[in-house]
Amino acid sequence: MDENKNMEMRDISRLLEESRAAAARAEKGGEETEKDASLRGVPYPPLDGIGEDQAALKIVSPAYAGDEGELTAVLQYIYQHILFDAMGKREYADTLLKIAISEMKHLEILGSLIYRLGALPVYSYLPPYPINYYCARSVSYSRTPQKMILDDIEAEQYAIDTYTKMLRRLKDERVAAIIQRIRMDEEEHLARFKEILREMTSQ
Repeated sequence: MDENKNMEMRDISRLLEESRAAAARAEKGGEETEKDASLRGVPYPPLDGIGEDQAALKIVSPAYAGDEGELTAVLQYIYQHILFDAMGKREYADTLLKIAISEMKHLEILGSLIYRLGALPVYSYLPPYPINYYCARSVSYSRTPQKMILDDIEAEQYAIDTYTKMLRRLKDERVAAIIQRIRMDEEEHLARFKEILREMTSQ
């Protein structure tokens, strides 16, 4: 990555972090607990000005409906929400549902981004090609609480690593800003899952 690209990425990161800090300051003093606080006050960057770009399309598409993408995350967390609810672990069930909704937002953003980049947002590894259509085989169907959360930690860390690699390759700073913002959510999800695991292991 050349120096100009490095500077652009630092600027994007700085702006997003400043927005996040401002949102956190605004939430202070409210009734919301720290574990419930989120990035809801930090807006997602707009898609304005993004046009067809086959190189960017190939980079971001796997995060949409690839085996380890956002669609898998949505399905896995809804599955786990149902199981935790049935176990009577309502707090964990609610957390899983909230995170699933966040991942649904990512899915919608990435689908809209894929459309602007020049492809229909079909559920495949590389839209719009009719190959590798999405299959739920990558969803973790674990049934024990600790294993479910361990699987979630692994999934979130993979997502963070994947988005980090994307940021190194993307040339359009508008697309990069969207990916960076999504990655911030994943970092928050990872922190919450680690907190849940600590709670489980200390009981």
